[in-house]
Amino acid sequence: MRHAKKKFYLLILVSWLAGTSCSRQDIVEFGHGDLAQLKKSTLRLNSDLVQMRSFVELLAGYTKELYRAGSRVTADFNPKDYTLFQEKLYYKSRDNGGAVYVATHFTRDPRVAKARARLTPFFTMLMKPLVDDSPAVAQAYFNGADNCSYIYPYFDIPQIIPPEMDATTFNFYFLADEKHNPSRGSVWVGTPYVDPAGQGWMVSVIAPVYDGDTLLGVVGTDLTVHTLTQKYLESKEKPLLLVNHDGLVIATSSEAARLLHLPIQEGHKYIEAVNADTFQPDKFNLLKSPRKPIRALARKIIVEKQTRGWVDIHGERQLVIAAQVPETNWTLWQILAE
Repeated sequence: MRHAKKKFYLLILVSWLAGTSCSRQDIVEFGHGDLAQLKKSTLRLNSDLVQMRSFVELLAGYTKELYRAGSRVTADFNPKDYTLFQEKLYYKSRDNGGAVYVATHFTRDPRVAKARARLTPFFTMLMKPLVDDSPAVAQAYFNGADNCSYIYPYFDIPQIIPPEMDATTFNFYFLADEKHNPSRGSVWVGTPYVDPAGQGWMVSVIAPVYDGDTLLGVVGTDLTVHTLTQKYLESKEKPLLLVNHDGLVIATSSEAARLLHLPIQEGHKYIEAVNADTFQPDKFNLLKSPRKPIRALARKIIVEKQTRGWVDIHGERQLVIAAQVPETNWTLWQILAE
């Protein structure tokens, strides 16, 4: 009888251990299929970002040749399309579907400002197909070291650009200069900033244009946070977010923002916060989250480079999986309910 009881308890113990083993295996395997899908999503995003960088490098090469040719190149040019505003800002005032030209600090060298305007049709030919054929790209531009700039698509310059604005003081210019970019290659401005041309919060890829050791200016293309959110996150109908190497949320779906306690007003969407003048990216840094479990999770994924981590969110245990976006050193996160 005693042996029978021992066998009975042994069977129960074996059954319990087997069940526990299965449960642990389920926990280990949970999210693997989602992680594979997430990696596919990052590959698509990475491909678009690589293409943007290729566009910029191509634009840099053509811009260099265009500036070298200078007055030797000719195109249809009508000086009546250009206007002097407040004696300091010379710009293309007629929207004919092409690039806009603007020269701030006009009084420094009026002759150069007017001569540079003649290159505007060529920049239209370079920039228009790059932007129009790529839904992810918001705009393309060349900011000259002499503060003569070309931007596509067109916008109303006097409403946006101050007559004495110096483009060389902005991160989308100086991060490509000799001091910040001695390799002279293309560079990602991967932390969101407000576009002075009125396109909202964005990230950019830029490249310097040199003639020998002389920096002629910087070319770039922009990807708005709005487009990142709409195209790559909200459209997936999943709690997704993009995070840079500093822990800053580049873009997020509204559901992911809610789950991670990001500072969005009740009933509002993340995209509305981005479009508001009061948007503060620093409040979207997960490594600086006021909630300790979220900070610990961010450290595990961003600093320790792990692809998964558990966190308690709103009283429920959630698995967060992450995949790398190599081009920009971002990670794409997805939140899964246990």
